[in-house]
Amino acid sequence: MPSKRTINDIICVICGDKNSINHYGVISCRACGAFFRRMAIHNVDYKCKCHKYDWKELRCKRCRFKHCLAKGMKKECGLRNHAKYQAKKGSSLAINELTCNESTVIQTELGQMLKVESFVRRIRHSSTMIPMEYFDDYNCLEDLLNSGHNILTKHEAFSLKLPKRWDRDSHLNIIMEYGLWSEKDKLQSEGLNQFLKDLFVSISFVKTLPLFNILTIEEQSILITKTNLQLFLMLQLYYSFEINATTLIFPSGEMPYEIIKTTSIKYNCELLERYARKKYIMPMKKFSLVRPDISEFVLLMALLVANPAVSDELSPKAKEIIRTEQERYGKILLQLEQNRHGQGPGALRYSQCLELMWEVIHSTKNSVNMIILINLLQDNGINCIWPNALLSKNVKF
Repeated sequence: MPSKRTINDIICVICGDKNSINHYGVISCRACGAFFRRMAIHNVDYKCKCHKYDWKELRCKRCRFKHCLAKGMKKECGLRNHAKYQAKKGSSLAINELTCNESTVIQTELGQMLKVESFVRRIRHSSTMIPMEYFDDYNCLEDLLNSGHNILTKHEAFSLKLPKRWDRDSHLNIIMEYGLWSEKDKLQSEGLNQFLKDLFVSISFVKTLPLFNILTIEEQSILITKTNLQLFLMLQLYYSFEINATTLIFPSGEMPYEIIKTTSIKYNCELLERYARKKYIMPMKKFSLVRPDISEFVLLMALLVANPAVSDELSPKAKEIIRTEQERYGKILLQLEQNRHGQGPGALRYSQCLELMWEVIHSTKNSVNMIILINLLQDNGINCIWPNALLSKNVKF
């Protein structure tokens, strides 16, 4: 074994410093060893800035890393050592960057989900409406699922032109006279079609997730029935937040809160207005605080679906499949946040996103209560407008 003096005399082949030992296959100092490890783990492709700043080779990260490789440092050694460290650490928040770094996520799961979201966005914000006759082709949700049809594959058929602007005063006057969902309300068809379009693209989003095709038709129907209102509301709230709205708003400018508030005035029911406020306005405050971006939004949509606790009707096997997907999407979201913000702040941001998701779930309960109350207040309930194609054969209003 060499003496201490002998070790001190060993020269780093990278930078020339003394007091060096073997790092990743070559004799190098601790500083160069640590630098190489960081570069190998994070896999960042830095640009060369030597010419711009007249730096020496070792000041430029790109050139220094290339110099390390040229001298014989082995990238796989750095990755292998890091993997052993992560396995030993065993923290529930530690993400193995070797198998799940941000670039890999974006290119695979997240990249695919963002592509699907672009189809959802085009259909939702288009003046092209889904013909009501389309829904008549299916007697129940199971028929729609068996058909294998997905409206997202037809996204190019939807115009880039926005829907016609909402005639607020005329519509609210009609509601004051005839009530909600009246056959005499000719203006409701545009808002209703947008409402059903949002429901339909929510179902179509679920059908693109890998877990969906593993389930039976019956299990698919249960999953959609139990989660679709949550997805529908998350989708509407996020797109409203994107335009800095203080209440949920459709692309046409129609505001459901105004419609329900007018209905509550017609029937002198303050409780109905409170339910509407909790569904359409209160969640927007949470969105304004958390301010999710598009990547966080699509991952929260996936997590709403991947919830094994949504129903006791699911088989143990189905629950296990969904639970596995829940863990996977949660890991992707956590990795995304920690790549962006660091370990601790990233975990905090992750928890804020989950709080936002639970806010949406809670708001969905107000949605159900609101529908029940409207059905009690007037003769024509929501069943008069809701197509059978979006209802399970086992669930009717």
